[in-house]
Amino acid sequence: MFGRHEAHRPDGPQELDVDHGLEDAISTTEASIDAYLAGPSDDLRQRLLTALEQLDARIDASDTFEGTIVGVGGLGMTDRYRVVGETGPHPLIEEVPSGVFELQTELVKAAKQVVRAPSPEADAALRAARAAQRAAEVNPPPPVR
Repeated sequence: MFGRHEAHRPDGPQELDVDHGLEDAISTTEASIDAYLAGPSDDLRQRLLTALEQLDARIDASDTFEGTIVGVGGLGMTDRYRVVGETGPHPLIEEVPSGVFELQTELVKAAKQVVRAPSPEADAALRAARAAQRAAEVNPPPPVR
């Protein structure tokens, strides 16, 4: 769902350079998740679906942009540094610990399951994913390698 473009920093946790627009879309989705979890209803599930569709549109735009980057084909490299979720040549960057980004990804996957196939189990998985993410805000997870 989200690519992994880790910045390797040997003296500290690995962080990802993530486009601000993608992080903003994730934050909007998290707010919809919180509203849904506070009182699940069909209306709030529809709002969550809308937020997820907007996030997917942002990811699709990033994938389209990534496909336009001219690379050094023979070496299998691009000619510039890439940012997760970028949709243009000059992204605003947020540094996000890789473990936190992984938890965001898991949260979005759980939310998609709630809108695809609503059930008590899907709600419980979404609650667990959100609780794990909140716990990470207090005690950040180790970097994903």
